[in-house]
Order: sequence, then structure tokens, then C-alpha cells
Amino acid sequence: MPSETVRINPQTHTQLKELSEQSGEPMTVLVADAIDLLFRQRFLQQCNQAYERLKADPKAWKAELEERAAWDEALTDGIQE
Repeated sequence: MPSETVRINPQTHTQLKELSEQSGEPMTVLVADAIDLLFRQRFLQQCNQAYERLKADPKAWKAELEERAAWDEALTDGIQE
């Protein structure tokens, strides 16, 4: 697999090496996992912020709740899975 070089400070390298030794995972895997986790956290933060903006608008939030209720009724429409 192709690779790239990324510069990190010595303290971060020491921590990464320690994590690698403790877990038995290669440093490349740990870096990839950390970046994936950061992407997921930021995605969820953005979702939470969007919901906060939605809740701040009473009309929009009411419409959201009404749509959720409509979808909830679809679960009891009698159609078998």
C-alpha cells in the first residue's frame, strides 16, 4: 500500500510508540483509527449543532416533530415485513 510521510512532534511520536507497544497495533493503524474517530466525533458535533439550530426555530422544530410522528405511524400500518 502506498504511504505518505507526516511530521509529528517528538512528544506525539513517543505517545504513539507507547500506544503501539501497549496495544500491539502498528503505529499506522493507530493513526488511521485516531483520524477516523476524529472524523466521526466532528460529524456528530455538526449533527448536534444542526439539531440545536433546528430546535431554536419553534416552527421548524414543530414540523420536525410532526414528520417524526408521521413516520412512527408507518410502523403500525399493518404491512408485514
